[in-house]
Amino acid sequence: MNYVEIKGGLGNQIFQYVFSKYLQEKTGRCSVLYTDFFYYMTDLPGVTSRKFDLDKFDTRYVSVSGGVRCNGIVREEDGDAEPVKTDGSYFYSGYWQDKKFFEAVKDRVLSELILKDEYINGDMKIQARKMRESESVSLHIRGTDYLKGQNREIFAEQTAEYYSGALDIIREKKGGNVRVFVFTDDVEHAEKILSDLGDLSYEIMPIAEPYQDLWLMAQAQNHIIANSSYSYWGARLGDDKGIVVAPRKWFLKMSDPDLYPDSWITL
Repeated sequence: MNYVEIKGGLGNQIFQYVFSKYLQEKTGRCSVLYTDFFYYMTDLPGVTSRKFDLDKFDTRYVSVSGGVRCNGIVREEDGDAEPVKTDGSYFYSGYWQDKKFFEAVKDRVLSELILKDEYINGDMKIQARKMRESESVSLHIRGTDYLKGQNREIFAEQTAEYYSGALDIIREKKGGNVRVFVFTDDVEHAEKILSDLGDLSYEIMPIAEPYQDLWLMAQAQNHIIANSSYSYWGARLGDDKGIVVAPRKWFLKMSDPDLYPDSWITL
């Protein structure tokens, strides 16, 4: 049995869930989700409070907390090209943001990361219909925790210039009549950026539960993502026939993760 630590927001939880399936595929051993983070996160300085949300989908897993027995700990930060150990039971700690993990178990994961019907309300269905019936663009602007504390030293900031360039690319390929749906956790910050985009017609989506916003993002025909695992999965869980524009720079100083499919456009 192997253990995969689950931590962070929903986007990161999905990366870790995907890795647990990859791990199971590679080792033939059961991969268990370790969820202690959600009990002790309030004791960690500078850590944004999160909720475990993988249970809102048709996911299949076993979760544990507390003490576990294993042969050792594998940390992503150690930088192993192939971190999977096949000689015993291990505890895996990291975010595992690499497209190779998803590509290896893509069909299985996509069949499980389906939001349960009980979390899809009438307003969501109305918005989803508007997205599916138009040349819609899901545009994600990340604010709040990205703009303060240690995160300002970690993540590259996506400016109005990035979003303007991304919109120009989609308009050029899809025509000028696109319908923009803005997803953000920081409306004030988003409006500052949007005000610099000129004559743009858009709709700012009400802030909902993360799993509900993620489901709605995935309904859009095209995507402009931030350097955020959240909107990354909004695009990857959607129809892959549309255009996805993604920021070339994810981190300020660290090496950027190998995440993007070849079909995505970076800017």
